[in-house]
Amino acid sequence: MKIAYTSENPDELEYVGAFIRSYYDELHLHAEVCLFSDPEQLVESAQNTPYNLIMLNMDYINTNGVLLLYRIRRYLPNVPTVLIRCLENGEVMCILINPAIYILNDLSANSLKPLLDNVRINVGSRPERTILIRMTSSFQSVIPVKDIVYAECMKHRVFIHLASGGLIEAPGPIKLLYGTFSAHPEFLFPHRSYIVNAFYVSCITPDTLYLRMLNATIPIARGKYATVKKTYDSISTLFPQDGECLYTEQT
Repeated sequence: MKIAYTSENPDELEYVGAFIRSYYDELHLHAEVCLFSDPEQLVESAQNTPYNLIMLNMDYINTNGVLLLYRIRRYLPNVPTVLIRCLENGEVMCILINPAIYILNDLSANSLKPLLDNVRINVGSRPERTILIRMTSSFQSVIPVKDIVYAECMKHRVFIHLASGGLIEAPGPIKLLYGTFSAHPEFLFPHRSYIVNAFYVSCITPDTLYLRMLNATIPIARGKYATVKKTYDSISTLFPQDGECLYTEQT
């Protein structure tokens, strides 16, 4: 177990780091805890280090913890993350993604132990992959990758269509959203107005992607068919058999 934690408060950093180490030591489990007083150092480390868990504060002097998480997930798209926010009433809110919400009294041992118990028991080596999406309402939403069918840009707004039939509105431009999605190999960018989860593709023609959910068809921009087909071929082995695609080599 390799865990990273970053805090600009040196006392908090030392206390939380020591508690995490002692927690795993008492269980006779190995845990390497890496502490960072500078959040930028964690981002740099995440480029080359396969962490099993990352713990972040919601607010730092020069950046927001959610924005920091966006950057980290470019390199570690599947890593479980705990976001810590201190509330005005003195409580501490911890959001464990993939998601569960805990309201803690503080960062004492009595508060941290139940959180680490949950991480140890429920977060496996291959957790459900999720994307943290910033919505136009200024809230963030944690969405499992498998729940996203496609996203489209309409009148400078981006709408994300879910397998459940639900709809999420996110700020544009869509190219920026694709920067977040692209950490997951199944997302295709066949047209400047669309992002598609390739798992839901049932048929590809030179100008159209046909999806097996939501009765949707997605245009392929002129000249991008070869790239889209090549990308799909390279990732199709990731999908179960019922996600196989049919090609129509018509001209």
